[in-house]
Amino acid sequence: MRKLLIVLSLFITYMIYIDCQILSSVEKIIWKHGIAIINDKAKYIDAIRLDQRTMVLTKDYINKGNKTFTKNILKFGQLCWRSSNKLIVYDTEKDNPFDSITGDKYSYKIKNNTMYITKNNKEWDKLEIKIINEKPQQVPKWGVPIYMTIHLKCKWFEGEYAIIGTTG
Repeated sequence: MRKLLIVLSLFITYMIYIDCQILSSVEKIIWKHGIAIINDKAKYIDAIRLDQRTMVLTKDYINKGNKTFTKNILKFGQLCWRSSNKLIVYDTEKDNPFDSITGDKYSYKIKNNTMYITKNNKEWDKLEIKIINEKPQQVPKWGVPIYMTIHLKCKWFEGEYAIIGTTG
């Protein structure tokens, strides 16, 4: 009986050790306005956690200019995230990035804590996400609060976008 208790005790100790190893290897996610931060790096966007699922190019990025911009049109000026793993990327008016003109449909997926974008559901490209400013100007001329500014880049679009709120 005593040997059985010792063996059982060793087994339980071993199982606790294994559980602790597994838990310590799990990456901790810190959420900032819908952005998953893992090991101090922005990894992916969770559309459900966004206050507003629309992101627009920042005024600073617009003012820097871009070869994809025309005189009055901002190419990829607005992103609309859907919880159904769909993303609509709109061209917008330069004077008002909330005024969408034409849009293209994309899909996204999260795999191994990395976000991927596709236009054709065949060729997937990693979405690079970089936090530019966690405390930008709070209420621009459009009357919505800006929570954070991020730079997004993939094969199909690139820009500096404002994560916005619902009330100003």
